[in-house]
Amino acid sequence: VNQTKEQTIRYKLISLLRTMAASASSGSVPFEYLCVLDFEAICEKDQRLHPQEIIEFPTVLVHVPTRTNVAEFHFYIKPQVHPVLTAFCTELTGIQQHTVDGGIPFTDCLERHYAWLRSHKLDPRHPEGSATTRSFAYATCGDWDLKTCLPINTRHWRAPLEPCFTQWINVKKAFSSFYPRLGGARGMTEMLDALKIPLVGRHHSGIDDARNIAQVVKRMLTDGYVPTLTWRS
Repeated sequence: VNQTKEQTIRYKLISLLRTMAASASSGSVPFEYLCVLDFEAICEKDQRLHPQEIIEFPTVLVHVPTRTNVAEFHFYIKPQVHPVLTAFCTELTGIQQHTVDGGIPFTDCLERHYAWLRSHKLDPRHPEGSATTRSFAYATCGDWDLKTCLPINTRHWRAPLEPCFTQWINVKKAFSSFYPRLGGARGMTEMLDALKIPLVGRHHSGIDDARNIAQVVKRMLTDGYVPTLTWRS
């Protein structure tokens, strides 16, 4: 038993040193906050709709030093180009037509999100932080949310894409690097299963997914993970 415990401690120490070395070599600095984000967008089976409008915009704010959720941002968005949800979309996400009918426009939601960030002393234009603001980065389950989906929507609606959205942590990549013995992570449910964390809520509900991904991130932080950007454009 003692040998197993020593091996576990040694493994965590090696993982921590490896992550800190990667952070230093990339020139990144530790982040005080992580914004765990998971969009839901209009969809249809075996067909890509254009533009793929965001219909749910959830974010969970995690304080890195204490590994706690400190706030949430959550709005449903009323699609304009494809106002009627497909049956496939409702079945997948659980989002009902009346929910998006009562949603707000994408541009309003994005402005509210920027205001929400500022209310927590997070500057969308300077995510690295300053003397009066905190450092932060987004964490997503893959690159699609911020590499593909959000830029499509900001371009279509001619909305401002602030610098905070041009760099992020792909949790699947970070997970696979930090826990090499657990194998590659194909998605959120695989990461939860590998860490023996129960899924809470509904898979493909944006806010539930963001909360579950936050659980994975907090476990990684507990095990010594140092948040390091995986993408910067």
